[in-house]
Amino acid sequence: MSTHAWLAWVLMVMAVALSTSNPLYLALVLLCVLLVGVLAPKTGTAVAGLRAVLFLGAGLFVLSLGIAAVNGGFGDHVLFTIPGPQVPGWLGGLQLGGPVTGEGLVAASVRGLAILAVLVAFAVFNGAVSPHRVLRLAPAALFHAGLVVTVGLTLLPSTIDDLRRIR
Repeated sequence: MSTHAWLAWVLMVMAVALSTSNPLYLALVLLCVLLVGVLAPKTGTAVAGLRAVLFLGAGLFVLSLGIAAVNGGFGDHVLFTIPGPQVPGWLGGLQLGGPVTGEGLVAASVRGLAILAVLVAFAVFNGAVSPHRVLRLAPAALFHAGLVVTVGLTLLPSTIDDLRRIR
């Protein structure tokens, strides 16, 4: 598949995942991205990179739920209460502890699922497209910015490959 098609695909996945708040749509987007990740041509480091990104995304998902629980939440269905310190009002309404609501946890899980879908989509894109082909798409005026993005995209797979060589 051409680099333009892969770039359009990853941008559309990102747009859909970040614009919807329906957990069913987000789960469907994530399943489709994982299916493309399984069927797309990839290298050995891309498989390890996808696995690492899945673990990173799952960790961010759990972190999102934890932050929502610690910061308290909105909604009426209180699941439990976390004790917290009294925070002065001049901090702009910062709340540590307090009631943990079902609505707050659902909202945090939807945000975490969207972040997970975007991370996995970029991992699939990174594994399927050569960074040199992506760099050639950048206009000459944006070459240095494209070089920074290319280095950022190749950092995780090359680090995993180096760790395998060290072992």
